[in-house]
Formats: sequence, structure tokens, C-alpha cells
Amino acid sequence: MNVLLKSGKLLDENGQLISSGFAFELVREYRKSDVVLHARLKEINRYNIVSKDFALSISISSSLNTSYVSLCFNDFKNDKSYIKTKIQVLRTGNIVMPPDSRSGSIEYAKKDFSIEVYNDYREKKLSFALKDLAKGKDFYCYAHMVETTNGTSVVALPFDKDDEFLYNQKIDCLAVDGYVNIGFDKY
Repeated sequence: MNVLLKSGKLLDENGQLISSGFAFELVREYRKSDVVLHARLKEINRYNIVSKDFALSISISSSLNTSYVSLCFNDFKNDKSYIKTKIQVLRTGNIVMPPDSRSGSIEYAKKDFSIEVYNDYREKKLSFALKDLAKGKDFYCYAHMVETTNGTSVVALPFDKDDEFLYNQKIDCLAVDGYVNIGFDKY
């Protein structure tokens, strides 16, 4: 792939990619209403935070029929790992994703977990609470993330069918301040 994406709409009136390629900033305008096959639309936000002591990965996904929030936490010092996924199926409370990765918020709460992501261009705030992660230990994290560079990459790739595509943005090297609590353990 050696095409540098230029500014403009991502999809044409038939829901097909206007151009495939890459960019180092968000130059294409993505709108859910332009997608033809809403039943196959999947949107995912993933946050990975890594330090010398631990790694935290949180995924938030939404599609027409299913939403999920997934947590993976690895404590390197104490050789502990925690993994938990919460799934909502058949439109029983789908997560509403923001229309743009640069701004917009995600707020979702159920009786045993809640997640909030506030996104204001180069700054993001994430909080996630989960009851009973492991043996009565509740999980809570808060992360304040700030872009320190313009370290973003964007890819638009078509699949075999004309109306199927991948549109992906990664923002790397954010400065993070925050904490994780698992029961009485603090990170």
C-alpha cells in the first residue's frame, strides 16, 4: 500500500471506499450513515497502557447486534493476570460510539460495570469500574492520556467485496497519568 490519502469523504454514495491507502492524520470523513451494510458494521476502541510494572488493555466494541467491553490486566511484578469480558447481545443496550475518534464520548453503565471515555482532540480521559473481577476483588481504573506527538496512523483498506472495508486509526505514544485498583492492590 503506497497511496497517501488526501482530504475528503471516506465512502461514496454506494458505501464504497473512495480511495484506499494510508495517512499520518485523520484526513478522511467517516460517517456511519454512509455505510451500506449496517448489520455488518463493527466499531472498536482499544486502549493499551504499558509500564514496567503492569499492562492494561481495554477494548470497547459495538455492532448492530452485540456490544462488549473487555479488560485484560497483567501484573508483571507479582505474575498475576486478570481477564474479563462483558457482552450485551441482540440490541439489549448497545454502546454508542462517537462519530469521530478525535472527539466525542462513550458512556455506558450496567449494574456490574461502567465505562466512560471523554475525548477532546489531543486529550482523553478513561474510567472503568467492574465489580467482582476476581474472587470478590472489584476493579477500577482512571487514565488521563495526552498526545505528546502527532503519532497517528490511518489505514483505509478494501476487502474482496466492494462494500466491505477496514478503516483504522492508531494514536501512539500518549503520556498517561492515572491508577488501577484491584481490590486493595494499587498500581
